[in-house]
Amino acid sequence: MISGCETLRIKTKENKDWEATVNWNDKEEVKDCKLIKFKVGESEYHVLKEDLITFLLILGSEAEMQKLIPIKLTRVKRYETILEFKWKASRDVKKGEEIYIRAPHIVELPINEDTAYAGVLKTKKEILGKSKLYEAQRRGTSN
Repeated sequence: MISGCETLRIKTKENKDWEATVNWNDKEEVKDCKLIKFKVGESEYHVLKEDLITFLLILGSEAEMQKLIPIKLTRVKRYETILEFKWKASRDVKKGEEIYIRAPHIVELPINEDTAYAGVLKTKKEILGKSKLYEAQRRGTSN
C-alpha cells in the first residue's frame, strides 16, 4: 500500500489527464489511502477507496477479478476422529466420580510432494524395497 502522498495521472480516451491523489494530508479520513482525490480539469472529487474498489470489481469479468484478488488453493487431507478422555475427580465433583468427555477432533494436512509425512512413507518404502533386494542378492536368489 502507498504510505506517502502520491499523485497518479490517468489518460482518458480524449487524451486528457485525470489526477488521482492519495494521502494528501494527515487527516484520519485521508490517511492510509482511505480517500482518493480525483482532479478533472479545475474540478476536484473525493471518492472513498471502498466505493472505488467495489465499483471496479463489479465492472470486471471473472478472469479480471481473479487477477485482482489472488487466491491460493491448497489441497488438504482431512482426518476426523473422536477423542475420548476419562479420569477420576479429586475434588469439586464427588470424590472418586469418573468424568468422561467425548469430543470430535479434525486435522487437515496439506497434500503436496513436499509434505513431511508423505516423504517419510516414500523413503521408508524405498529402503524396505532395497533391503529385500539386497538380501536376495546376498543369498544369490535374485532374478
